Amino acid sequence: EIDGHENDDGRIQLWIRQVDDEADTIATSLGFRRYRDLWQLRCALPNRDSGLVTRAFTPDDLDDFITVNNRAFHWHPEQGGLTRAGVEATMQEPWFNPEGFRLLHEGDELVGFCWTKIHRDANPNLGEIYVIAIAPSRHLCLAGFSWIH
Repeated sequence: EIDGHENDDGRIQLWIRQVDDEADTIATSLGFRRYRDLWQLRCALPNRDSGLVTRAFTPDDLDDFITVNNRAFHWHPEQGGLTRAGVEATMQEPWFNPEGFRLLHEGDELVGFCWTKIHRDANPNLGEIYVIAIAPSRHLCLAGFSWIH
């Protein structure tokens, strides 16, 4: 299956599901270059509890969510430029469930989120982490780099 769309800058983006050598050859011959892979990783549920205290998303969280999301994904072609209208449209999708959109706060500040999606048309149902991020102000990568050093 192949999907394509034009970005705001006029570049065409091609998404190929179930990539094989033939698909790569055809895309390359048309001038496309690989820039990102999407992986599906699966585990059995229930898994273990995180121990984090989160709460469900509410419409009052929309601006804070967009701010953290756009800072965390400033580099990402689809996720980095979310708008209020775009998120509100996604919230109208039949799969949207605010209980599955978990927010992590430190005091009153949103510092991370994990937005899930359940595909109820699959048998058995298939859960997905739709978007997950930590606020860049938390410098989680720097903590990892410090440990490595």
